Amino acid sequence: MLVDTYYKTLVNNSLTIVTTESLGDNQTLTSLTVAAGSKVVAKNGEKVLLFAKGTSTMTELTLTADLGKTTTMSFRGATFDHDIPLGSVVLMPKQENFDKVNNTDLYAQQSLYLNTGTNGNDYLSAFGTSTFSVNTATTLSDGDSKPNRWASQYGIFVAPYACTLKKIKGWASTNAGSGDNGVISIWSATPNAGATTNFTINLVQAFALTSQNNQNHLFDLEADTGGFTNAQLAEGDILFVSIKRTGSLSGSVKWYADIGLDIEMFKQPI
Repeated sequence: MLVDTYYKTLVNNSLTIVTTESLGDNQTLTSLTVAAGSKVVAKNGEKVLLFAKGTSTMTELTLTADLGKTTTMSFRGATFDHDIPLGSVVLMPKQENFDKVNNTDLYAQQSLYLNTGTNGNDYLSAFGTSTFSVNTATTLSDGDSKPNRWASQYGIFVAPYACTLKKIKGWASTNAGSGDNGVISIWSATPNAGATTNFTINLVQAFALTSQNNQNHLFDLEADTGGFTNAQLAEGDILFVSIKRTGSLSGSVKWYADIGLDIEMFKQPI
């Protein structure tokens, strides 16, 4: 009775169940037939645990395709010295399962349009708009000290709780000619609440863009930033965007961008 209850608990918490027995005998397998569901439950590249029914054997597998919507579970080759019976279960490792259950994703976005900047300075958004016309009168650098008021004027995102900017994804284009380039940067900062003290800006990611002399060319603004120190935000920290031109700095040049920010935060109780 206890074994039956334990198995039912495993099934209830499983990602899927094996529906066709596979023989072991030191065979190397790259797929198993499983029950299909209505949604993806684990992504290509994630690790899962295969618990062979009726045994004490747990095997870690790395998926080579999304799991959930098809009857095939594909994974990197694994050699089995035991059979995999019908009813074996596929589980999410504990830490990864906790991450999925306890974390939520937030999204922030910034559109960008620049039609100035022949001085080579960094420009900021005109107070929450897509027009980048605020001249910082300098080129920004990691660790610079800047006015505390920037938190209310140029922030694209304010952290409601501690969180992490884990990915940047966007597109940029320009009508600039050869040698007329640009740099788009994403920054974080910790404002000083109830004070007038300057804060320090921290560079999260800079995209150096070399003009292709073709306004239909799209630059891919992509970076996985979850492991970056400056991407770790405390409650109240801000993110903001800047752009500067480099190179020949010709007149009548325009830069465009649309930038998405994927931010992970631990779920808060209601």
